[in-house]
Amino acid sequence: MTIKRKVVVLIFAAILVAAGSSTLIGRTISKKAVEEEIGNLLTTIAQSKSLQIHAAISDKVNSVESLSQVLATVISDEAYQDQIQGRLDSPFVTYVLQRFKESNESIRDIVVWNMEGLLMASTRPAESLNMGQGLEEALSMGKEKAYVGTIEAEAAGGGYVLYTSAPIRMNGEPIGVVALLNTVDDIFAITTDRTGLGKTGESYVVNPQGYLITPSRFLSDAAVLSNQLSIGDLKLEALIPGGNHEQIQSSRKAIRAKNYLGDSVFRAYAVLPETGWIVVAEKGSAEAFEPVVEMTNTMLFVLLGLLGAGAIGAFLLSRTITKPIINLHRGVVEIMKGNLNHRIGGGGTDEIGQLSMAFDQMTANLQRTQRELEAYSAGLEKMVEKRTRELSLTNEELNREIEVRKKTEETLRRTNSQLRETMEQLKSSQAQLLQSEKLAAVGQPVSGVAHELNNPLMAISGYVELMEMYVEDPTAREDLQNLKTLSERATSVVRNLLSFARKQDPKREYISVNDAIKVVIKLRAYELNLDNIEIVQELDPELPKTMADFQQLQQVFLNLLVNAEQAMRDAHGRGKLIIRSEKVGDIIRVSFTDDGPGIPRDIVNRIFEPFFTTKPVGKGTGLGLSICYGIVREHQGKIYVNTKEGEGATFIVELPIVTKSVECLSTG
Repeated sequence: MTIKRKVVVLIFAAILVAAGSSTLIGRTISKKAVEEEIGNLLTTIAQSKSLQIHAAISDKVNSVESLSQVLATVISDEAYQDQIQGRLDSPFVTYVLQRFKESNESIRDIVVWNMEGLLMASTRPAESLNMGQGLEEALSMGKEKAYVGTIEAEAAGGGYVLYTSAPIRMNGEPIGVVALLNTVDDIFAITTDRTGLGKTGESYVVNPQGYLITPSRFLSDAAVLSNQLSIGDLKLEALIPGGNHEQIQSSRKAIRAKNYLGDSVFRAYAVLPETGWIVVAEKGSAEAFEPVVEMTNTMLFVLLGLLGAGAIGAFLLSRTITKPIINLHRGVVEIMKGNLNHRIGGGGTDEIGQLSMAFDQMTANLQRTQRELEAYSAGLEKMVEKRTRELSLTNEELNREIEVRKKTEETLRRTNSQLRETMEQLKSSQAQLLQSEKLAAVGQPVSGVAHELNNPLMAISGYVELMEMYVEDPTAREDLQNLKTLSERATSVVRNLLSFARKQDPKREYISVNDAIKVVIKLRAYELNLDNIEIVQELDPELPKTMADFQQLQQVFLNLLVNAEQAMRDAHGRGKLIIRSEKVGDIIRVSFTDDGPGIPRDIVNRIFEPFFTTKPVGKGTGLGLSICYGIVREHQGKIYVNTKEGEGATFIVELPIVTKSVECLSTG
């Protein structure tokens, strides 16, 4: 640090210490004065508002007690016996309630119960009266004495109410309870009057649990009164049940706290002993300390002025002392920058003059050495430049090779991807063609076998029915019944074989696929309920219609539903089947998703083959899915399955969307 700077720093330090100390002391004194003033203001506001709210609550309690006395008088007075006959549920009592409500604008509704909690009379229709928590507490707490509830949103009518209740006594014994649903506009008006609280202050009321029950200045009513915003650090030890109201208020002092927005505030509060409510008055700390901040800023400006004056004085004082040293310093800086032609000069017989002459001699020596180094450096630079050009050419060749390789690799990746897609399409087409060839190959011999078996089976059934008419022996009749059952089962198998073998063209109509699904679900509703199968329908209501055979689609959907039902029932005795329909591009997709055992990987490719079944002997023919496959193919559609063993299966049917006009063109 230079001598000049040292002088300046010493002067600055002296001014800074003196002025800074004065600023800190003045700020501390002002801060304490502001804290005391704001504390007194907030305490006064909190106490004043608590007295106003206390008066408003007292008016509401007086109203319910007055109505209780009126009802007791009306019920016991002989002059009204013809109208009410000593009963709380008479129309005359309702008339009295209605007149009392009309005479008091702060009453929203009135409710009367007997001591067993049964509704006797109300100014609101019974069907629209919702017994929320507030009304339940008014009923239970008002049986012995007057009760004041809390402010809450009314469940039925909307808005916010304060429940008050009182017992109805006859001959000193309670016979019922009357409750008033009071409006709280007067209480809200008290808390929203923010006189003396500035731009950041507010007042509100908190219940004994520490939740806001009156509007906030900074949040909407719905956010405060519906969600019960917690006032985290409010000192609830101020609640003293049975304590003296005036004594509690006079002992409160303003504190520093965080409000529900997380901002620092001054807070004072007072307690309403009859309800346990806390009336809170707050003001933002930043706004409260604005006078202190302004005073501090003024003192800082004064401090800056003193520092400026000190700098000017220090500069003038140090100039005569430090000028020779500054000239020497400037010369050294020029030499450090590489200006070896610069000479400090100055001469003189003192130490600084001798130092200047030594620096000039050193500069001359450095200048001579620099010329020698420049000559050597010139030759070295030529060698480096040549080597750089060679490396640059080599680097360009490498970049070209890398670019060519990248293009080749990208071409190979695209070709490989196209080959994979082509292979997948070929595999899918091959599987569908193989399935169609299997069905066609099996269809013709199956048809002949079915016809050959059908005639003998019909004859056997006829003879069995004829013999049942003449045989009376129980054992013989039981044997005949068994024979009839086996014959009917064989006939069912033959019927399925014929259905599989016939190549019938669909009877196309303009139908709704959703309707076909709903009919199938309705047909199986009883069995599904019996087997504890839950059906979840996710049918697209905007699903377009298409030209298709309604009966054949019913057969497909029924087969898929029954298969899923049996798989879930056998697996765990219950299940959940999701049936979904949707439009995907120009097709209609219907899926059946169950939570059954799934299909093993080793047989999933064979499930559409004729006569293939995993069911025990006598439980299935293995033709159901083959018939479904044939019907869907006749509709130019697809049927396939997505499954994972142990995680259920999803059978998917895809049908083309064919409009009437397109169908007419294709058939015409």
